[in-house]
Amino acid sequence: MTVADRPVTRYARSGGLNIAFHVLGDGPSDLVFVPGFVTNLEIAWDWPALVAFRRALASFSRLIVFDKRGTGLSDRVKEMPTTEERMDDLRAVMDDAGSERAAVLGVSEGATLAIAFAVAYPERVSSLILYAPLPKASRTPDYPWAEPQEWWDAVAERFEHSWGSPEYMAADVAWRAPSEAGNAAFVEWWSVYRRLGASPGAAADLARLNAAIDVRALLPQVRVPTLVVVRERDQVISAEHARYVAERVPGAQYVELPGEDHLPFAGDAETLVNAVAQMMGHDGHVAVMVAEHNPEVRFSETGAEAGLSARECEVLRWVARGLTNAEIAAALYVSESTVRKHLQNAYRKLDVATRTAAVARLQDSRIRE
Repeated sequence: MTVADRPVTRYARSGGLNIAFHVLGDGPSDLVFVPGFVTNLEIAWDWPALVAFRRALASFSRLIVFDKRGTGLSDRVKEMPTTEERMDDLRAVMDDAGSERAAVLGVSEGATLAIAFAVAYPERVSSLILYAPLPKASRTPDYPWAEPQEWWDAVAERFEHSWGSPEYMAADVAWRAPSEAGNAAFVEWWSVYRRLGASPGAAADLARLNAAIDVRALLPQVRVPTLVVVRERDQVISAEHARYVAERVPGAQYVELPGEDHLPFAGDAETLVNAVAQMMGHDGHVAVMVAEHNPEVRFSETGAEAGLSARECEVLRWVARGLTNAEIAAALYVSESTVRKHLQNAYRKLDVATRTAAVARLQDSRIRE
């Protein structure tokens, strides 16, 4: 995957903030993907299975994906957003992308936003697709399969102290994507994706915000064609949540797929993609073609000739992507001073004085996918 193959990152203005989004595909109808917890539009393109998942969706639609406010490439916030603010962000992205009406696919906590948007703006939603929806997050006597409030408190505290650590991320992958547990490459990418998606404090605040989710009263008000999909052994959001939604949204279709991965692109993504395609009226099978995983840009050959270490090459690879020292430090889980030291060593070995010159020196021999 070369940089040229990636969608151009665009920004929609919403309430004074910039909401980052991508548009790909040129299908006959629009599909807005409302993401789950924490995302990063750019880093998403570093994992082939996620790229294949998005390209498969874009093969029968014009796909619009975005980072919610406070996460990824969108503006950071001082206070956690309200549902109304998040809905306005979704509306602003659709407006900027020139989408008057679209199918809306909400994933996990994103399904909550999708439900609220469909009720508030039914004229803009052609169909509603909810994957592993979370209509209520905290346990009460009338909703016993949600997690207790104490669990959410512990999650927020763990994010504040362990977010992004290798140990936490390995456990997170085992929980969210059991089929990838033990896959070191996936864990490494997932760690970078999460760390560049939100800071520890932001992740903790989002967990506290999610603990208050309760859109049960909105479910009977949904008036657009709705599909509810879940994997039968999802460990993160159990099938009971999806069944609850399907039973209360008028006329909703319910599909329970085999598998235990919560992340939609992990495991059998093709079956999920085809359920979405069918809901949108697409005829024929949609394949999810995963390319071999290779880093986007390698400086290994020229770097080795210049005496650069593997870590120095890795730092320069992130420099070539336009990341700051702070962002590179977060991606590699090291200190900014360590990043500066690697850069200084690389400058000396390459006989250059700046980041731009270092990347340019290696540019001619870089290997792209």
